[in-house]
Amino acid sequence: MSKNISPTHIITGALSFHEARILLGTGFPVAFIAPFRGSPCSLGAPGESSILTGLRFGHKMIGMKASSIGAGSPATVFSRRNLRMLSLIVFAGLSLALQYKVHFDLPSLRERGGLKTQTAAPDFQLPDIGGRRVRLSDFRGRIVVLSFWATWCPPCRAEFVELKEWMNAKQKAGEWKDIVLLAVNVEEEPAVVKQFVERHELPFIVLLDPQGHVGKQYRVRALPSLYVIDPQGKIVQFQEGYHPGLGRTLDMLIRRLRKR
Repeated sequence: MSKNISPTHIITGALSFHEARILLGTGFPVAFIAPFRGSPCSLGAPGESSILTGLRFGHKMIGMKASSIGAGSPATVFSRRNLRMLSLIVFAGLSLALQYKVHFDLPSLRERGGLKTQTAAPDFQLPDIGGRRVRLSDFRGRIVVLSFWATWCPPCRAEFVELKEWMNAKQKAGEWKDIVLLAVNVEEEPAVVKQFVERHELPFIVLLDPQGHVGKQYRVRALPSLYVIDPQGKIVQFQEGYHPGLGRTLDMLIRRLRKR
């Protein structure tokens, strides 16, 4: 990569990890933009990742707020001292990103996944962490919350915290009889998933999709991806990425489904 990098190229986040490392050694004054809250984890190869994950950590740590910065906007120039500090923060974030093999993309830079709503949810059969085979059609007549996730995905963990609280509240209120939550782990070893489930005491039905076949069937492009399926087996909601307030969203949707 040439050291002659334009601010526009940097701001749009169109750099790989390798390019970012080269950039940090040039002393080039740049302006960075952090991704929005709730960005999903893309299912691409680690080598294709952008620098946005590192920038997200840097954005939090130095309290920098980058807003309204676009391709035509002038870059913000930092002093060399501030640039060195920012470079260290970004590099630490990139190291974490490589460790978790995860990257964050802006929606405009990738293809959106998901199946269309009001279409039949494809049936599938997968083993749970105990080895029991589970079919989606086994739950016909109930509202199914179907989440695709991975242990290395930070937004997935954040979503699970809220889903766990939501599920416990519904069970205590006696409102869980017609609901089931299926958490499909994508492309990970069963032992890794089982250890994660036991450590975090997840109360969901956790299913294993080690080859990613069901994920592809449901056009999962990023994690977490969540579907809501009505009692007749139709998709009524699709959500990509974690969005705080998920429990309230599910409550409103389920109330509507129960009134049908």
